[in-house]
Amino acid sequence: CLTLLPATAFAAAEQDKSAGWIELLAVNLPREETVYTAGSGTITWTPELNSEGTAVSGTVTLDSAVIAAEKGGIVLPVPFTLVLKGSSTITTRTGEPVSPEGVECAVFSRLNSLTITGPGSLTINSAGRAIEAFGDLTIRDGAAVTVNTQGGDHAVYSGNIKTGDINIERGNITIEDSTLFITANSTNPPLYANGGRVSIQNSHVYVKS
Repeated sequence: CLTLLPATAFAAAEQDKSAGWIELLAVNLPREETVYTAGSGTITWTPELNSEGTAVSGTVTLDSAVIAAEKGGIVLPVPFTLVLKGSSTITTRTGEPVSPEGVECAVFSRLNSLTITGPGSLTINSAGRAIEAFGDLTIRDGAAVTVNTQGGDHAVYSGNIKTGDINIERGNITIEDSTLFITANSTNPPLYANGGRVSIQNSHVYVKS
């Protein structure tokens, strides 16, 4: 049984996420809708809870947010939808790992799927990968995403992982009614679905590597 909390939001104890939001354990995620500041904009977290009151998924809304992080910008341990409002920016300065799996990424859904929706825009300047999901990655509903990476690896990635008792065999990338610009300093394919497929529908995708 999942519970979607009402729209009433409260101010978090650590309100400012301008330096990034990295959380690797679901039990540590807020159980109520929470609004953080990020530069001149905001990040709103709206969780869905299980019967024990732990977040099992959620929505992260970036409203003209500005994040400048040493490593990860938005890193969460549950499936989430990233809703874009206005123009937001995430910049990471180093390619340091943001998870025990050694992932170096600006926006990362750890062991789970990730959906990015419009109508706003997001620019990611990353020293490592820009967007990654250990599962399916979907960009849809008029999202405009611009990615600039310098790490030499895949810029946008969905994929399989086998670690301990976790086995995700493949991840698909789907882009619908949206725009994706990728500039990557990479010897690997900038847009890569490990074990899955890439589907582009009614969208514009530009890749420079």
